[in-house]
Amino acid sequence: MLHPAHELTTISETHDMGVTVMPDIDNYLSDLSARLSDRPDGATRLKMKTLLAKFGYKRRTEARIVQMHEKLRASGLVADFGLDYPERIDEYVVVRVLGRAPMPNEQEALGEEPLREEPIGKSPQKEPVGESPQNRVIEAELAPREEKTRETDSKPSSRPQPRKAGSLRLFGAKALEIAIELFKRPAGSKDPFEPSDPPTPSGATFQETEYPREPDLQNAANQAIAATVVIQSECCEGSGFFVHPSGLLVTARHVVEQQKVSCREIKLQFSDKREAAAVVFRSHPRLDYALAWTSSQGTYPILRLGQPQQLRHAETLLAVGHPSALRFTVSRGVVSNPAYSYRGIEYIQTDTAIDPGNSGGPLITERGDVVGISVWVLRNIGAGRFALPIDYLFEDIQRALAAGRQACLAGRYCRLCGFLHLDRDRWYCENCGTQSKTLLGLEKDP
Repeated sequence: MLHPAHELTTISETHDMGVTVMPDIDNYLSDLSARLSDRPDGATRLKMKTLLAKFGYKRRTEARIVQMHEKLRASGLVADFGLDYPERIDEYVVVRVLGRAPMPNEQEALGEEPLREEPIGKSPQKEPVGESPQNRVIEAELAPREEKTRETDSKPSSRPQPRKAGSLRLFGAKALEIAIELFKRPAGSKDPFEPSDPPTPSGATFQETEYPREPDLQNAANQAIAATVVIQSECCEGSGFFVHPSGLLVTARHVVEQQKVSCREIKLQFSDKREAAAVVFRSHPRLDYALAWTSSQGTYPILRLGQPQQLRHAETLLAVGHPSALRFTVSRGVVSNPAYSYRGIEYIQTDTAIDPGNSGGPLITERGDVVGISVWVLRNIGAGRFALPIDYLFEDIQRALAAGRQACLAGRYCRLCGFLHLDRDRWYCENCGTQSKTLLGLEKDP
């Protein structure tokens, strides 16, 4: 079953969602519980990033948060974290023994301010004059207090620290030693400081097409154009792209949404003027993405899934989409911030031109790997274009391929929250609770 989509999800489906936990996590939690039980305060601090890594994760999702809390509680522990807090995974969370009452000023004793989510302001979506919601990228205007909000870097804790006396001399001596070793290195040998090849993305296991890995902007643009389509729904128009040759398509939720209700059927237009139909079977209102299968079987050009977490500042990016009537437009820019955190979600910030019509289109690297989905912009800010990192979709894509086209299209799709029920007998949505037969595709309401 595809994992719950709604941000207020309270139902746990971890037994059927393919969530994998590190095999040694039970031993780690048992040992941690025993050690904390011997402490007077019964608590400790861990970085959210460290806790995620112990479970074998890098990002937070609703399903993972639910399962982590269940595992902690089963080991006699509780922790103060959720999908939206702490805002950054480099911040600390307090882990304590279950049932142990918090000590007065416990946070201060642990050297941490009280943990709570600090809102960064509302972002009302305003319609540009003369534009309709049928052809737009979602725009957000941050409140004045947001201007003081510090943008999140991929490594915010790596700021320079004061050096001790004499450390510069030691550093100079070490640098000289390294330089001598480099001059001694035989010709043709590998540079010890050269980074190794990036690991294969977890979502690339089902990719079949191999692309040249050397940077080639023209080749990358041609691949992206071939794999990108124009999407026309009942009310909107935007972009989308294929991630599997059997016809699995990715786009933005707001491209297929009208009055907070998802469309079911959409039309596709290819760069060679061909047309096709597709059916939406999964979407996520908060993360703003949607998945669809083509109605007819065939082989489609695809984009390789990249690794957004390996992006760096000033790295070249290309955006492909259909701004206004300018079909299959390619724009070029750089990474402004590889991990801009907003309301608990990390976005790729770029100055690549993203305009109305680019919504749902791919953001790719110079090697042709798709790393993000164009979703929203900040008005009048050149570097204020944002894409959802593609690895937020890895689990849904893999589950969709495991279930298959027929099972996904035959399931009960809740058009309100975007949840898919593979059980066709389901008469209500177990994610958001709606009993509307129209929204569940059963029949029209009386």
